Amino acid sequence: MSEQERPLWPGRAAPAASAERARRFGMDARPLGRTGLHVAPVGFGAYRVHVESGLHRQAFEEAVRAGVNLVDTSANYGDGGSEILIGQVLRDLFEGRVANREDVVVVTKAGYLQGTALELAHERNPAYLDVVRYQDSCWHCLHPEFLADQLALSRQRLGLQTIDVFLLHNPEYFFIDRENRAGEVTAEDRVEFDRRLREAFAFLEQAVLRGEIAWYGVSANSFVDPPDSSQYVSLGRALALAREVGGPLHHFAVAELPLNLYELGALTEVQPDEAPSVLALARREGLALLVNRPLNAFVDEGEGPHMVRLADAPGPKDQPRDPLPILRALQRLEGEWSTGLGARLAAEYGDGIRELLRWGSELQAGLGQIRDLGHWLHLRNNVISAHCAQIEASLTSDLDPALLPEFRAFWDEYGQQMLAALDAIEDDFRARAQALTDAIGDRLAAVTPAAWRGLPLSRRAVLTLLALPVTCVLVGMRRPAYVHDMASLGMVRPKPGVGPGKVDADALVAAFRRRAQH
Repeated sequence: MSEQERPLWPGRAAPAASAERARRFGMDARPLGRTGLHVAPVGFGAYRVHVESGLHRQAFEEAVRAGVNLVDTSANYGDGGSEILIGQVLRDLFEGRVANREDVVVVTKAGYLQGTALELAHERNPAYLDVVRYQDSCWHCLHPEFLADQLALSRQRLGLQTIDVFLLHNPEYFFIDRENRAGEVTAEDRVEFDRRLREAFAFLEQAVLRGEIAWYGVSANSFVDPPDSSQYVSLGRALALAREVGGPLHHFAVAELPLNLYELGALTEVQPDEAPSVLALARREGLALLVNRPLNAFVDEGEGPHMVRLADAPGPKDQPRDPLPILRALQRLEGEWSTGLGARLAAEYGDGIRELLRWGSELQAGLGQIRDLGHWLHLRNNVISAHCAQIEASLTSDLDPALLPEFRAFWDEYGQQMLAALDAIEDDFRARAQALTDAIGDRLAAVTPAAWRGLPLSRRAVLTLLALPVTCVLVGMRRPAYVHDMASLGMVRPKPGVGPGKVDADALVAAFRRRAQH
């Protein structure tokens, strides 16, 4: 039986069962707002989860076994593949009686038209209404007809009759598009945005009555923007619209937003209805608050936005070597190729073969343009290594057999020198990354309990957020090692947010308003 032919799994998360599963995490289960459900304080963020990955599949299964009972995905993650993997793993766990449907809170989102969803939109007749054509490859829509189609697809991919929480995904794209096209967001635009949100909520209230979802809400990056920002989405206003549509028994119960050591707008931005912050507003209104990007901070310090990874980088085993002398030695070998074997091959393969090996020169010229360790690892693994492997395979298969020994001898020497250069560059970037995380750790130590100081930075960063009034921190646990890292939080004392585990929010904000780099 194919995935499409299987009946959808009945039921939904339930209060007592969800609380029991969450307690396995080793920390106090947290109420999911006014839903009656309880979740572990760390959730499984499925943003970069792919259905083809056995590692991602194993990580999610181990997370559920460890008591992580909230998973957050979206229709556009992996072009629907993230939802498919989540659904397949959950079905296996349910059928094997490792977990029950009532234990696990499943959150998904809709709003983006990308990949297959965008292709279907192009083919649809009549077209969806109220579409925001942000880019050729990325549209956005909150119209009820689009949401109905997306909800049906999400339920099928997840294999669930009822999705526990369904979120509108980044509705601020409406404002971003208006500003890009007209240069400003007008009062009329705000009125139109309210209309679209109101209609979306009316659809979601009906979806609750049909049993397709249990609760709904909004995930918006710009919940944490200054209220006078053109892209700002007001959580208080969204809640008021839900009340207009659904009355006092409306089902708007969950909000999601970014929060990490550097992006602290959820703590600092006073709301239009006089709430001191979005966190305070959510608490006052009984909303569950999910926070994303806990370990990936986007920082803009005058040189353009860049990402700061809030986790330790494995340091180099030895003192980092200066890569420049190694690159110069690599360039000498490339010069020998250009005037030697490469020049002799030019008659048959064209003069371009003489310039086939240029990495020594290009790396030396471009080192300053490599942003950080992550950028370097992408360049090394996906560009340089792939290019060298292609050259070796091509020339080994095409060369005159008489020339092969000479090529192999040269390639062995060139490969060793290339590996030394790549390792030296990587060691240098790892040392820089660790110096940054060490500085972040020192700053964090001044505002968090002393007992946390010996922990890895990733755990300390998440514990700090858990000491704030949030419901669940969504961590991208795509590898079992990341799951184990977070699961160990259950053994940490003092517990975050309790007694000596409290964190002074004002001190935290003051500490991380300073520059990320030194």
